[in-house]
Amino acid sequence: MSRTPGATVGGQAVIEGVMMRAPNSWAIAVRVPSGEIETVKHDLPRLSSRSRAARILFVRGVMVLYESLVLGFKALSWSAQKAVPEEEEEFTKLQLVGTIAFSVAAVLLIFVLAPLGVAKLLAPYIGGSSFSFNLIDGIVRGLLFVGYIWGIGRSKEIRRVFEYHGAEHQTIHAYE
Repeated sequence: MSRTPGATVGGQAVIEGVMMRAPNSWAIAVRVPSGEIETVKHDLPRLSSRSRAARILFVRGVMVLYESLVLGFKALSWSAQKAVPEEEEEFTKLQLVGTIAFSVAAVLLIFVLAPLGVAKLLAPYIGGSSFSFNLIDGIVRGLLFVGYIWGIGRSKEIRRVFEYHGAEHQTIHAYE
């Protein structure tokens, strides 16, 4: 027996907790060092009420993606302050923009340009067709992604984030 929930809910794992987002609000629950769970809830005005541009199909998607990135970073920052309070270093806007720019550049280099370069080098040796090029590109991307997940998963802190990611999925499943 399934039912359709009244609101679409999503979320993400944060440091020692989860962030949940509904159409009009978002909340974070974090386990603080004392073992208690601290929560915070914020309103989230509808995108369409904040901008006329949000009514344009492609523009709305870009705006939602940007909003999700900013919201995710805010949630991670808040959870880090609560879960690890001794590190009370505030980031400047320039540091934040620099970190995001570096991260995007690293992702593009590792997961886009490197596989394309490897495919360009190897494709001529196995037929030179577009199929072989795309096959090599896909295999290299897949191997890099699996290697990345395996590598970061070896960290105790990231393993804990993976556990909270599972908790976030269970929370949404229970809601639905």
